[in-house]
Amino acid sequence: MTDSSEHSGSESSSSRSSSSPTSLEDRDVPDYLVIATAKDSRCPFVQVGDRIVINGTMVDLEKTTSLCSVALSAIQYSLFMMGKANDPRDFGRSDVYELQCPDPQDRVIFEIRRESLDS
Repeated sequence: MTDSSEHSGSESSSSRSSSSPTSLEDRDVPDYLVIATAKDSRCPFVQVGDRIVINGTMVDLEKTTSLCSVALSAIQYSLFMMGKANDPRDFGRSDVYELQCPDPQDRVIFEIRRESLDS
């Protein structure tokens, strides 16, 4: 039987974590805020003008005014892609486009756009 501290997996695990980014600033992510703004809403919880703001891979809770898990799950790939893409057309999108929450009764239409953090 071996001592768990001698296990080779623990050594490689610690060396892996020391080389990984420790903050969003250390990651290779383009400098964009991605903003989903409610343009039309039938939802009692999301008002026209409410925003979901993504900074890197994180929801910016200070700038986000309403966060619905159904809407976020439906549009999250597009939000992520807009933050990473050098050119949204590479993913079949323009710089500004609309997406709809999938809830047919309480649907929300979001305008998706991004703003450079360099400006």
